[in-house]
Formats: sequence, structure tokens, C-alpha cells
Amino acid sequence: MRGLDSGEEYRAALERQRALHLAEQRAQQDERARLILTAPFAGQLVDIDPELAAGVWVNPQTALAWLIASDAWQVELFVDQDDLARIELGADVRFYIEGEALYPMRGQVIDIATTRTAALPLDLLSSEHGGPIPLIPNATAPTPRDALYRIRVALADRPRT
Repeated sequence: MRGLDSGEEYRAALERQRALHLAEQRAQQDERARLILTAPFAGQLVDIDPELAAGVWVNPQTALAWLIASDAWQVELFVDQDDLARIELGADVRFYIEGEALYPMRGQVIDIATTRTAALPLDLLSSEHGGPIPLIPNATAPTPRDALYRIRVALADRPRT
């Protein structure tokens, strides 16, 4: 009569199987953590794409929503090449939002692009969509006709709504 295989052999096989399952579990947890979207700052999510739904594939270049910080406000402004020489990093600025001529916005320049804007970040800025910036006709991307440079300004106060 033959006895059972060595208990140590059986135990070693179970340990290998356990290690394999734990490695698979860790890999799945890592993948799940990688797929969780985490905002770089606290704020409010607005303008969520209405076509967005579970299981829908999205283009990585497509904006799904906008995250707006409630404690620090920044704006991007486009400046004509001729005016760029008058703007310095760290300079205090004052500008007016269209339709708000009585209430100037104040802030400080925190970034100045070193190259001209090759494509507008939002179509609504183009004159074709009601915005103030004319485009190069028949360009593959919404390319400004004039040499514009993007500057970022940290606002001193929260914008009026």
C-alpha cells in the first residue's frame, strides 16, 4: 500500500499557487488604481461631456470636463506679437473681460509662451465660432491668422459671475 505524497511537497505546491494568485491580485489592484482619475487640485468639475457614459471609448485628446479650482484662479490670455515686449514675467496686469468694462481683472503674469500659438485650445475662441481670433483659412487645426502668444495670469480676486 502506498501512502500520501509528502506533505511538504503538497504544501510547497500550495504556496506557489498562493504566490501566483497574490501576484495576480496585486496586478489587478495596480491596474485599477492606474485607471482612477485623480485631480491635481481640489475644485468643481463643470462642463461634463453629455456623451460621456460607462463603456464609451474616448479620444485621449478630447476634453471630458473642466476642473475649476475654487481657491486660486488663473486665466490664459492671447497677446499680439507686437504687444509681447511690454509684458514681463511677474508683472502686475489689469485687463477687462468683454462686456465687463466697469470691472477690471487684476493679476500677475506667471507664464509667457516662448513660441506663437500654433492652434487654439478652444474652438469658441475662433471668429468662425463667434470668438475674436481670426484663423488661417483651410488649416488642418484652428491656427490663428496673426502671431499670438499665450500668457497665463494668476488672478488677484475671484471673477465676478
